[in-house]
Amino acid sequence: MIAKLKFLMYTKKVEKSEIQQNMKIKILSLLLLFFLICPDISAGNGIGSTAFQILTIPMNASDAALSNTNIANLSSVTSNPAVIPFAPYMLVLTHAVHIENTGYSAACFNVPVNKNSGIGVSVVYFDMGTLTRMSETGIEQGTFGANDKVITLSYGLKFNESFSAGISAKYLQQKIDDVSYSGYAGSLSGLYLISDTFYIGSGINNFGSKVNGFDLPTDFYLAVTGNVSENSSVVAQFDSYFNDDINDLKLAAETKFENLRFRIGYRFPLVKNEVDDTTEFISNLTAGLGLNFDFLSVDYAWLPKGDVGTTHMFTLVVKF
Repeated sequence: MIAKLKFLMYTKKVEKSEIQQNMKIKILSLLLLFFLICPDISAGNGIGSTAFQILTIPMNASDAALSNTNIANLSSVTSNPAVIPFAPYMLVLTHAVHIENTGYSAACFNVPVNKNSGIGVSVVYFDMGTLTRMSETGIEQGTFGANDKVITLSYGLKFNESFSAGISAKYLQQKIDDVSYSGYAGSLSGLYLISDTFYIGSGINNFGSKVNGFDLPTDFYLAVTGNVSENSSVVAQFDSYFNDDINDLKLAAETKFENLRFRIGYRFPLVKNEVDDTTEFISNLTAGLGLNFDFLSVDYAWLPKGDVGTTHMFTLVVKF
């Protein structure tokens, strides 16, 4: 009798496991179908027509190396408020050396409010370097500086062990020489955990009114990530920057070996633009490394930009 009960319990466990596996396959298939047949939902004014492109720069090297996806790990609290309630007290510091001696720095602090919610505060600064001031006749008249700043306050709430949502409010400021503009933006996101290693996320980033007559780089995204083995995971994300007429499919993967993390990603433009094909492949590629410990991690991302140079991004994550 005991043997029979054990057999029945084992059979039910196997059936439950098979049902979960079949559900994962069905969801992955539906998402893949969506990525492949998604229509062009662009309704903007064209590429490069939006202001505050600083909002499109990844805020940590882990997400950056994974083709600027934002549901892959806890570092995504910097850009995805739905991740906040799953994260501990955490400080994320990022610095990137961009092309033409420009610099990008970001700091984010995540604070759990209780076991189901948390808040995040972040500050981003993009220094565009020193520029030469020219007269109408083409004569040099000294130099001037330019920079962008973003201050963000975020809140994330976990409704249960499977579903969370988050909201962010952002203050934006851009200064060029002695002229400055400011505005506001918001983000909404949701995260659904099918299991500990398989989840789906969606949201809309950087929506808001025009700033000085220019739209913001608003982005709708739908993403899925899951483990393909004990040490490896993959991410697929569809992005639509509809004010810029840009639709992308991003695919990325991460594998670990003890404390090391190896990451790679690729962006597939779904709206083809006139570009130099010799530089398009390398410009859409990202890669990086990570060194992870229980309380500390250091991440690096390599972000090539074709003929115009390469960006190197470094992130330090401290967990308390």
